[in-house]
Amino acid sequence: MSGKIPVAEIISECDRLFNAGKGAESGAYLEHWQREAAQCGDLSGELSVVNELVGFYRMNKLPEKGKQAVARALELIEKLDIADTVSGGTILLNCASALHSFAELDNAMELFNRSYAAYAKNLPLDDLNFAGLLNNMSSVYADKGDFHSAIICCIEAGEILHKENKIMDRAVTLVNMLQLHLRFETDSTEVHHLIAEAMKCFDDPAVPRDGYYAHTCTKCAEVFGAAGRKDHESELLRRAKEIYERH
Repeated sequence: MSGKIPVAEIISECDRLFNAGKGAESGAYLEHWQREAAQCGDLSGELSVVNELVGFYRMNKLPEKGKQAVARALELIEKLDIADTVSGGTILLNCASALHSFAELDNAMELFNRSYAAYAKNLPLDDLNFAGLLNNMSSVYADKGDFHSAIICCIEAGEILHKENKIMDRAVTLVNMLQLHLRFETDSTEVHHLIAEAMKCFDDPAVPRDGYYAHTCTKCAEVFGAAGRKDHESELLRRAKEIYERH
């Protein structure tokens, strides 16, 4: 068989489930469409779906399936000859993030470096794509015990996000930096500064109170609690709950 699967519709449905707080239901949905894509020989469509599955397995802590999805994604990248493109770099980044979450630090860093090379070949170094990559690389450096490199990556990412006015993504970067300072027990003055700057992002009236905002609140709340700000933790969880209940 030959043909194309409706990638845009599939991603849209996954987004709808995610924004409704029903992200767990998207796994079986994506697995169905991967089988359909493979059956009809749609390699590009299959790669798009597998890329989504890589993220799903990472978020749901399913390492066996996640590693299989990463292996398939890398195979499809080579078949489609897109390893040195921006889209290829983004998929490599996603795969690296998954491997990092499965504690494969060296393999993750190898893919992050391949992603960086693909971006650098096609984009200026202050392009928004580098922000997500640098944030993820920071996490691997942290797990390797390299605080200095981890912080440098976060600072560079934060500068890009500030330039692009990506308020929620900058909040995540600030919280990542907060977590690093807590983890490596560094200057408490910087901890207080980072808490204040991150909460400015969460309180910014220009930020849409949507599913991504709710997800970010949930993702970051615990770090504020660990920093001794249980009030911020409770408030962010309350905001997330309110948004999910509206959908």
